[in-house]
Amino acid sequence: MTDPNNFHGNRTVTVGANDSTTIGEQQQVTVGKKMRLVAGDEIELRVGASRLVMRKDGSILISGRDITIESSGAVQVKSNGNIVMKGSKILQN
Repeated sequence: MTDPNNFHGNRTVTVGANDSTTIGEQQQVTVGKKMRLVAGDEIELRVGASRLVMRKDGSILISGRDITIESSGAVQVKSNGNIVMKGSKILQN
């Protein structure tokens, strides 16, 4: 007998209105090559007090107590507008 939860081909699920899943402990998703999430208006990721919000107008909000950006290579910041940094103290090198 074939396991109905084990697919070896393609699968498409279409939901006409809302869909909600509640998981009591953990969920893991493993994708072999590429994963794409597409939303019409907004995608929001939340963990405790941290948030990542991407909106359809192109704005991105990263919010949290402490934010660290790490890179093993170069970090580039490009803007067609102003770059504003505010803090009690801004340290360089």
